[in-house]
Amino acid sequence: MKECFILADIGKNLIASNMKDHLAELINKKKEIEGWTNAQVDQMINDKQTQKRMYRFNAWSWKLERLPLHTLGVYPKMNELPDRYCFGTVPKTSVQIKRLLDGSEGLGICEITDELKKRLQKLLQMWNMMRTASQEDVDQYLQVNPIIVVKGGQIRGPFKKKGYEIFDWDIDDGSSRAVIVAMIGRDRLLVYAGTPS
Repeated sequence: MKECFILADIGKNLIASNMKDHLAELINKKKEIEGWTNAQVDQMINDKQTQKRMYRFNAWSWKLERLPLHTLGVYPKMNELPDRYCFGTVPKTSVQIKRLLDGSEGLGICEITDELKKRLQKLLQMWNMMRTASQEDVDQYLQVNPIIVVKGGQIRGPFKKKGYEIFDWDIDDGSSRAVIVAMIGRDRLLVYAGTPS
C-alpha cells in the first residue's frame, strides 16, 4: 500500500499524451519501487509527509477493495482548489471540476494563483488522457495504482465546521484520479481502505 502512495507521487510528473505511454512509465516505476527495502519506502514517505499519515500507514489495517465513488469524500484542499469544490463526494466534485476544466465555470480572479493554474493544467491533461483511452487501458491504470482511503471523518472531520460533510471514506491520496474516473463515467474504484486497528 505504501508503494502506491510513492508511485502516485511520482506519477504526477509522468502525465503523458496517451494512456499507453503513461501506463508503461508507471509500470516501470512500480517495478523499481517494489525492489526497494522497507526502510527506503518509509524514508521516501517520511521525507514528504506528516507523522499522522505515517502512523496510519504503519498501524492501521489495510484492505484492497472496490468501493462506490459516492461513498468517498475528496481531500479538503484537493489541488489547492477553493473549499466550494471540495465539500462533497467524488461524483459531486467531478461535476464541478468538469465545468471548471471545460470552461463553463470560472474561478474568481482573486482565487487564481500560479500554483493553481499548474494544478488545473495537470488535471486537464489527466482528463484528456483518460477520456481518450481504451476501457482496457483505463482498467489496467486503475489496477496498477489504487487510491488510498481512510475511514470517514479521519481527514475531513476537522473541516466539518467549515461545512465539509462526512462520508463513509475520506480520500487520503488520489482525489484527482478519483474525480477524473468519475468524469469519464465510472462509479466504482479500486482502493486501499484503511481502518484503525
